Amino acid sequence: MRALFVTNQLKTEFYSPWARRMEAFGAEIFWISVGVRWTNYLLSEGWHRSRILDLSGFGRRWKKSFNPTAAEQSRIDRIDQRAEIGLKDALMLDRELGLTAGWDLETYGQITALEIERFVLDNDIRFAFGEDTWAPEVITSAVMHANDRHFHSPHTIRIPSERFAFFPGIFQKRIDVFREHPDDADQAIAQQALTNLRERGERPYYFMLNMKQNRLRNYWVGEAWHALLGPSAAQFDHTMPSLRTRIARRLTSATYAALAKLPGIFEPPPETDDRPFALFLLQKERESSIDVIGSPFTNQYEVIRAMTRLFPFGWEIWVKEHPNAIGDRSLAYYRDLKRLPGVRLIEPFADTHRLLRRAGLTISISGTASLEAGLLGRPALTIVEMYFGRILLRNGFNPFQSSRSDFALLLQEAAVMKTNHDDGRIEKYLAWNVAQSFPGLISDPASIPSITDPENVHKVADATMTFIQQLSR
Repeated sequence: MRALFVTNQLKTEFYSPWARRMEAFGAEIFWISVGVRWTNYLLSEGWHRSRILDLSGFGRRWKKSFNPTAAEQSRIDRIDQRAEIGLKDALMLDRELGLTAGWDLETYGQITALEIERFVLDNDIRFAFGEDTWAPEVITSAVMHANDRHFHSPHTIRIPSERFAFFPGIFQKRIDVFREHPDDADQAIAQQALTNLRERGERPYYFMLNMKQNRLRNYWVGEAWHALLGPSAAQFDHTMPSLRTRIARRLTSATYAALAKLPGIFEPPPETDDRPFALFLLQKERESSIDVIGSPFTNQYEVIRAMTRLFPFGWEIWVKEHPNAIGDRSLAYYRDLKRLPGVRLIEPFADTHRLLRRAGLTISISGTASLEAGLLGRPALTIVEMYFGRILLRNGFNPFQSSRSDFALLLQEAAVMKTNHDDGRIEKYLAWNVAQSFPGLISDPASIPSITDPENVHKVADATMTFIQQLSR
């Protein structure tokens, strides 16, 4: 049983003990490293160099155009055509990659795909695990998919958030089915999660992780240390922006956050619903939930603009900023939103659950708020297709293709759903969701230091082995 992990800027230090536990149960572990820093880390952890593909070793080839041989072109075309997402799209989903100077991005994509495929096939690797954030992860998923192998992004199921599932590929359209029929324990967990949501307004654990995003964080010191002492290590690793770039971004974020506190930017939600309203929950950007999972709807302003065209007079759209995203967006962005007819910009720290209960419709690109609204029995939709679609009014609604007459019918359905929801159906769905999941936290040591505690590592690794064994049958 052979599996690989793709190193990730913050998660690699969690992946390593996770992989060691899998190795103890007989798995052979391989690595795709995005750069020298993580290759050195893996070597220091005792992983053998022959098991590591360091992509930065091909960096000098990325600086000029690539003329593949006929055989290479055939391989590239096969990966591109059979993968769940095209290779050029994989390059475009990674915002950081597009900022690299002196790289030929087409060359990067082609060589990276070819070398990852060679590594996977030479070592007969059947399973790959990683995030759904960076181009190397997305390209690895494409390679595995094109060769009838498995790539999974383990991720929290959001509610209850202390459980995770294996999502095939880089999207979250579905969860791989582990157990078709929930048992009594699954139902009890689901009922407790619904009680926590409905009666206590409990939020997922990850909601609080990045609150006050501009506060000083311990891992920033480590970032600066690596940038100062080993700048050459990041020469061909786009996941490690220069220290100057990081400082500039954090100063910009702090400036935007300060400006967002000016009076007149946000408003409290009106106490009375004089007009029906839809609640649009902005999501944090420079994050995979928008850049990858939300693809191709990565421009939230344009999505809101398209939605505005569909709503009739008499309706409003209340756009609520995510508390963790204060500092991400400029005043100009907010002012452009407020210029749209019928749009209100609601203060970030307003009670979201209260607004979900009041709204005639809840909208997000791929956000947890749409899941929460669905579990509360309120009409909600996502712009991209999501794994929790069974409790949504619409799962994957494209506002750029909808007609106003079709949308008028949708609003009628929303009104019915708001007053007549089926709690039994909701509980049944959540119990099924729980049945496909495992206990354990998926995060990174910078956000949750306890993530690498043996108890959590064992839960996650043991679940991974159980899951692999089921796929291997």
